[in-house]
Amino acid sequence: MDSNLMASNSAQRLNLSNSYAAKRSSNTFGRSRARKDYSNQLKDSTKSYKRGAPQVTSNYASRGLGQSGVYQRALQRYTGDYSEQQGQIQRNAEDSEQQYTFDDAAYETEYYTALGRLDIEKAQMIADTASGIQGLRAGMS
Repeated sequence: MDSNLMASNSAQRLNLSNSYAAKRSSNTFGRSRARKDYSNQLKDSTKSYKRGAPQVTSNYASRGLGQSGVYQRALQRYTGDYSEQQGQIQRNAEDSEQQYTFDDAAYETEYYTALGRLDIEKAQMIADTASGIQGLRAGMS
């Protein structure tokens, strides 16, 4: 068997392994960063809501509308907007998490498919070498 072909096969395996590890590492870092970002977005949204609530209340109270239906609707709308924002942040986090999971699976499939191709090439090299040896033996007989 040609040692250059075997060295090439080994080098390709090493490159595949390194590439797979780099992709997984990058994906893991991205997932970790996204989780932190979403957590911060939730905290910022809550902080903004808590800061804004007194302004909504005082705005209506200063006009003597603190117990009115207008005030109640405004407060419900304000709270609803906050809930909607929190829900959207959560949906974005879930979508992102699914994408990272999908990417991990795709990288793994890509890696093992490429390894399978290299295994087939190696088996073919071995078969060709064995065939060549058998041909030499038959020629010597």
